[in-house]
Amino acid sequence: MNFFLTIHRSIFDLQFYKEAKIFKKGSIFAFFLKQVFFTALIASSAQVYYLTDPQRGIVENVVKVFEGMEIKNGILHSSREVPLIPSSAYVIPILEQFAGFPLFLGDTEDSLFIIDTSSYINYSIRPPVFLLRADRLEIIVNEKWIMNVPYTKLLPSADNIIFSKQFISEYIRKYSLFFLMQLFLPNIFMFLMLLTFSIVFLSMAAFFFRVDRTRSFKQHLRMAIFAVTPITVGTILTAVSGVKLSWTWHVLIFLSTIVMFRAMLISGGVTPGNSGDDNDFKS
Repeated sequence: MNFFLTIHRSIFDLQFYKEAKIFKKGSIFAFFLKQVFFTALIASSAQVYYLTDPQRGIVENVVKVFEGMEIKNGILHSSREVPLIPSSAYVIPILEQFAGFPLFLGDTEDSLFIIDTSSYINYSIRPPVFLLRADRLEIIVNEKWIMNVPYTKLLPSADNIIFSKQFISEYIRKYSLFFLMQLFLPNIFMFLMLLTFSIVFLSMAAFFFRVDRTRSFKQHLRMAIFAVTPITVGTILTAVSGVKLSWTWHVLIFLSTIVMFRAMLISGGVTPGNSGDDNDFKS
């Protein structure tokens, strides 16, 4: 199956779902994986592109968070008094940009970030928190789960980082492939879960409210894999536009539901708009 042609036909071609009934399982599963891969790749590329965007990017917030600091030979140096808790107004937009969707931490005033380059910590920490030490990032999920990531492992180059707008912009562009890979892998998992949930949701809804009681759940599942293409297309277009909306999925799953409804009617031999007899719904 031609991937892009299949996406187009699954949305606009009324006869497509009659043909889909005889597609091989392997080709259907391959189409599903292509949707996940292609969506994750485009979304990740768009995220990297917008990292340096003057209005939507992270550069200005990064500079404000790390003002008066620099990294030399993998060591974070600060001319400001530590411990320092950056404002959530600067930190949360950075996290949201890397996460790829809005309201990553809701309306919390806690930035979850502490910068402390001192040798000893003589205060209590309430997890979860990202603790930036002199030579490493400590991700404290709870008292038993603490991950230590040296800056030399976290960043593509930690030799000499100056937190200025020009330097950070050039740094991101220089190592754009590194950031692309760091975003691509989580996006693969996220879109895999998103499309899987959407497919199961459409399949169950179509199965429970089906007119033809002879149809199995597997038949509805087969159609749903193609009916979620509006979610794939909409997610890609939203990512490319750089707009982050919390209700995007709700609109896209509504459009996919319409496609799914048409698919079940068409695959059963009924053209939308014609009532027909009850037997016309049978495949």
